[in-house]
Parts: sequence; structure tokens; C-alpha cells
Amino acid sequence: MAASAFEDLFRVHPEDRRAAIAALEAGRLRMRGDELKEARTDLAFAKSHAAEPFREDAHASEVECLARLGQRAACQAAREEFLGRYPQSPHLEKVASRCP
Repeated sequence: MAASAFEDLFRVHPEDRRAAIAALEAGRLRMRGDELKEARTDLAFAKSHAAEPFREDAHASEVECLARLGQRAACQAAREEFLGRYPQSPHLEKVASRCP
């Protein structure tokens, strides 16, 4: 799977400036393939290592992933953090509607 190639980059070379973007893309691909637990791990790496605007994208994807995993409390916490941090985000409506 393509996600594995991205994972190789950020697992083997986490200090590489491209590692966080590779993790974000791996997470997105895994979400499409319903590999949600793996996606959450990838997105957490991206969220903690990426620069803006990629951090914002990783955070929005993380909220979606948590919602799909059914982890309501974690999803709500991530959603509230996102809404507080990114009040002007293009992802705002989508994130706000997650994990009611």
C-alpha cells in the first residue's frame, strides 16, 4: 500500500522536514482504506511535528478519524481544541459537526 512508503520515511527519518507531511498523507490514505487505528497514529505524528498549515489539516483529519473510530470523548476533546485554535479554518464546519 502507498501508505507504507510514506510511513517508511517518517519512521526511519523522523527528523526529516518531510516526515510530518509523509505522516499526514499516510494517515489520509489509511483513513480511505478504513485502517483507522493506524491512521490515528500517523495523524498524531503529523499533528505534533508539522508546520502550519499542515498541522491544521492533520488536526482536522484526526477529529474525523476519532469520530469514525467511535472514540467520542477523545473526538470531542480534539474537536474543541481545533475550534479554539483554528476559528477561521476552512475545515471549521466539517470539524464542528463531528462527534456530537
